[in-house]
Amino acid sequence: FELIAGKSPYKSPTDMGVNMVGNCILDDKICCEAANQEIIRRRTENQPAAIAQVEAGSSIEELENELIKYLLKYGEHDFEYVEGKEVVELNVAEVIINDLDQNGIVMKNAVLHKIYEEYKTLRQSGEGIGMNHFINHPDPEVSNVVVNLLTYDDNYMVSKLWKKFDIVVESEQERLPVAVPRAVILYKSKVIDDIIAGLRAKLADQSLPEEEQATHCVFLILF
Repeated sequence: FELIAGKSPYKSPTDMGVNMVGNCILDDKICCEAANQEIIRRRTENQPAAIAQVEAGSSIEELENELIKYLLKYGEHDFEYVEGKEVVELNVAEVIINDLDQNGIVMKNAVLHKIYEEYKTLRQSGEGIGMNHFINHPDPEVSNVVVNLLTYDDNYMVSKLWKKFDIVVESEQERLPVAVPRAVILYKSKVIDDIIAGLRAKLADQSLPEEEQATHCVFLILF
């Protein structure tokens, strides 16, 4: 530039790269897909993460995120569940979907609900369900949520002290027999708490007709 124009419009090679890289993108969709794949690749090549776990105080959205993550990563995995003295073989997707559908529970987060319903449809049709289907989803909201879910746990790294003292940390997959049923139970409990809170709020409304208040009282007793 200095030889041709006498002065360079860029402050450095990096500045030139940042300003000119857009001219190299011929297909934005392919570049976005490649970027998402690269995020997943880099995350999975890092050292194992200490898995962040949902707890009794977790919000509904946190629990919905956890359930969708299990569906996307381990939906077609089977695990052994100890029930009394018996060991039962269960499937991750069946445990989540059967329990939620039988109880008529609909996910509150619109994007997570869309992922859940699409996952069910693909499963019922017998199509193979891969993470790439959702990572490269035509809806950018779905794609972004999925990438965030699949990489979220990488923020929790195993302490070097644990390794120093040979403390074994279970992988996420090894924890499925405990983690999946627990997440389902916590989610159902949180949904019930939310329903009860709504009923109590309605009962506190003095403007409600007596009949409607009585109906809410019956539902509250049932819960």
